[in-house]
Amino acid sequence: MQANPSITMNDASKPVVYSMWAFVGIGVLLMVTSLLSLMIFSAEANEIQSFEDGTFSPEIDNNGYRIYSTAESCEDVTLSITTNPPQKFYAGYDTEFYSGCEKFLRGLFWDSGNHVFIGEISGTHDDCEGMCELKSSIIINASAEISIVSREPIESAKDNLTLGFIFSMIGAGIFIYSLINQRERVVLNPNLGFSLDEQMKSHNLTDGLRCLFKLEAYMKSNNLSVEKIFSDFDLNDDGNIDKEEFKLGLKEIGIEDLSQNEIDEVMSFLDTDNNGTVDFEEFKFYFAK
Repeated sequence: MQANPSITMNDASKPVVYSMWAFVGIGVLLMVTSLLSLMIFSAEANEIQSFEDGTFSPEIDNNGYRIYSTAESCEDVTLSITTNPPQKFYAGYDTEFYSGCEKFLRGLFWDSGNHVFIGEISGTHDDCEGMCELKSSIIINASAEISIVSREPIESAKDNLTLGFIFSMIGAGIFIYSLINQRERVVLNPNLGFSLDEQMKSHNLTDGLRCLFKLEAYMKSNNLSVEKIFSDFDLNDDGNIDKEEFKLGLKEIGIEDLSQNEIDEVMSFLDTDNNGTVDFEEFKFYFAK
C-alpha cells in the first residue's frame, strides 16, 4: 500500500512566535512569583499591632486586614468585633469579618510560620466588591493574643497574579490566531514511492500541476537541464528561488498565461521546508522522475 502525502501547517512567522512566547513567558513568570509571594507571606513582618483586647485604628486607604494568632488552631480563638464609631456612619459602609478557619490549603497560602490565620476584616459597601477599605476603628475582644496584619502585599501579589493570567491568555490568543490564519498545505515528499505530480493529483491541486507541466515542456523542448533552469530563475544567485523570482523566471521564458494561484501553488508545493523559498534540492524533486 502506498503512503499518503503528508499534511502540515505553515509555520507562524517569527514575530508572531516571539510575541506569543514573550506574553506567555511574562505571564507565567508573574503568576509563579505571585504564588510564591502568597506562599511565603510573613504575618510577623507585616504585623501592625498585636493585643488580646484592644482598639485598632485603621490606616487611610487600606485594603482591609488579616488577623493571625499564635494559638494552636483557628478554632481555639474566638473574637468579638465592634466598630467605634459604627462603620455605617461613613456613607453606607459597614464592617465585615471573614472567618479563615475553613480556608482551602490553609497551610500553603494562609498560615504563616507559627502564626495561625484567623480571618480577614474589611469595610463593605454596595459600590465596592471584595476587600474594601476599613474606615472606622474597631474594638476587638479575643480569647488569645492576635496580630493585625497588613494585606497590602497580598493585594499586590493578587494583582500580579491577575496580570500574569491576562498576559498568558494574550499569548494563547496569539497562538490560536496564528493557527486559525494558517492555511493547510501539502508538502511534497519524493520518498513516498510515487511521483510528485501523482501526489498533486491526489489532492486536486491542478493549478500548480498545470504550471509545472508547462515549465517541464519548455525545458524538454529547449533541452534545458534542471540545473540550468534553476540557475536562470535564481536571479540573485543566492541558491534559492523566491516567489517573485519564480514569477519573473516564468515570464522571461514566455510562460505568462498563469494565474497567481498557479504560481502560489507551485511555490507552496516545492517549498518543502516551508521557509518561503525553494532551493535546488527541493526544485529538482519534481523533475528528477
